[in-house]
Amino acid sequence: MKTYIKLLFRTLKSNVARFLILMSIIAIGVGLSTGIGILPNQLENSFQTFFNKQKYPSLIIKGTESTENLGQILNQLKALPFVLEVDGLIEFDQEDGTRTYILDLNEQTVNHLTLVEGELPKEANQILVEKKTNKLVEYQIGETILYHNPSLGMFNQSLEVVGIVQNPLLVYRHDIPSNIDQNLTLERVIYFDQALMNIPFITDIHVLLKVPTNLDLFTAKYRQAIDYQITDIQRELQDESLIYLAPNEALGYAVVQTNILKMKSLSFIFPAFFTLVIMIVVITSIRRLIEEERLQTGALLSLGMGKGKINFRYYFIGLFASIIGSILGIVLGYNTLARLIYAGFDSTLVMPQRTHYIHLEFGLMVSFFLFMVTMLAILIASVKQTREKPAALLRHKAPKTGSKIILEKIKPLWNKLKFTQKSTLRNLFRYPLHDLMTITSVMGATALIFAGLGLYDNTQTIDQGVAQFIEIIAVLIILAAAGLSILVTYNLTNMNIDERKRELATLKVLGYHKLEVRRYVYREVFMIASIGTLLGLPVGYYIIGFIFEYIEYGHVDNIHWYSWFLVVAISLIFIGITNLLLLKKIDRIDMNTSLKIMD
Repeated sequence: MKTYIKLLFRTLKSNVARFLILMSIIAIGVGLSTGIGILPNQLENSFQTFFNKQKYPSLIIKGTESTENLGQILNQLKALPFVLEVDGLIEFDQEDGTRTYILDLNEQTVNHLTLVEGELPKEANQILVEKKTNKLVEYQIGETILYHNPSLGMFNQSLEVVGIVQNPLLVYRHDIPSNIDQNLTLERVIYFDQALMNIPFITDIHVLLKVPTNLDLFTAKYRQAIDYQITDIQRELQDESLIYLAPNEALGYAVVQTNILKMKSLSFIFPAFFTLVIMIVVITSIRRLIEEERLQTGALLSLGMGKGKINFRYYFIGLFASIIGSILGIVLGYNTLARLIYAGFDSTLVMPQRTHYIHLEFGLMVSFFLFMVTMLAILIASVKQTREKPAALLRHKAPKTGSKIILEKIKPLWNKLKFTQKSTLRNLFRYPLHDLMTITSVMGATALIFAGLGLYDNTQTIDQGVAQFIEIIAVLIILAAAGLSILVTYNLTNMNIDERKRELATLKVLGYHKLEVRRYVYREVFMIASIGTLLGLPVGYYIIGFIFEYIEYGHVDNIHWYSWFLVVAISLIFIGITNLLLLKKIDRIDMNTSLKIMD
């Protein structure tokens, strides 16, 4: 048993490069799935915790010019059994972009303001201001502003800023339309303490309704429960002059809900495509790993070792790579990727504190799927190999004989090619299955890069509340796809060199110089990868078109023309980088290897 354990780790050590690449590829897929998959629930949970803590209004009732007595309506609402809390206040917008709130700052029962800095007003000429956003002006504590509002009997009055607050209704950082004109946007929001003012009327009522605690704030069931109660209130009040605003009709809530819905769509679609590409790469890697181990398999069979023990060497590598890759992916996805994307939302929304909501189901599903794919690939390839007789396994597979290809029939073209070029073209047709798997892997990675760039281009063209956070997702997808592309290209080039060591050693014996041997390998790699890259462009185009339709955002027409060339350039750069990384491996191939008799 001790000897067998040593054999397992010796097999792992001899394939450590492939093990690390396989582990890294799985980690990328699981990490992306975990990081993006957890975010919708974490975003929803964080805002729900924040809104519940601040007692976000379930209903806002606005009076109009024909509303006679909003104070009496306030008392009627208090008597209703399904109403928890009500607050009366004044909300007033002006053409200069100022919104004024007058409310009881010490006795708020609905929509609690968060005091970020300073203190509450103690005199009538002291005010609070809304915290600076991308559009709202920044004020400092102690600063004096000139306030003019004839409707409230204030004419060029000097007011002192004593505190800065954050209003749960104003979490959107960009253009907030004015109530008097949708073409006007708010530039400043100020708050007076109603207890210090002598104003006998109110314009708005904030209502907190009694809703079952098991209903999440951003779900259709919550909205349905609110709608039923709003209908009951309308029936009770019998006042057609009132305007009723449900939570989703407030801009901040609507943007948060839209972001959550878009994020839920993205959290499924992109990890799904990534997982498919990774699945192809894993199958290719495992299949070619087992093929190269045929001599060791033959020797172990000859020594009487059981097929199960022999095949378990590969299961050990696959199991180890899957477990470590999955753990790394989940940890990095949860602690790094999700945290990074969540922080990126701050460019669009005033973000509450991130709750440590653990929702790893999607990451675990991807981990399990890739694990099963790895095990299945090992099962098929290893069983096929161990069915051969030991004597056959102890011999290297004879290289496929070169056969005439279609290009040879085009004499004018074929005769002009150099010997090395003819050799390269023949080699491409000798291993069609290997080439197909390589092309498919590169094509998938290229398509994902194109999809990420297409998504990014749309965020620069479409000005929506979700554009900023989708831009962050797009950048992360591009980086993840780029990392996957490098690993795929390196892995496949590395396997290509390992498979052909005898052939390359023979070329050295025949007098090929270093540069010629390198060209012999890289010419084929470059051609195969280029085919995969070019095929990846239309595939990526259709993928991103499907994604735009699925998430109901963006259009393929918004993809910049230069993005097509950028994808090709990125792929070629990665091919060049991997070629440079593997130069020494080619140079270290021993010429004597080709002279060894293996029979």
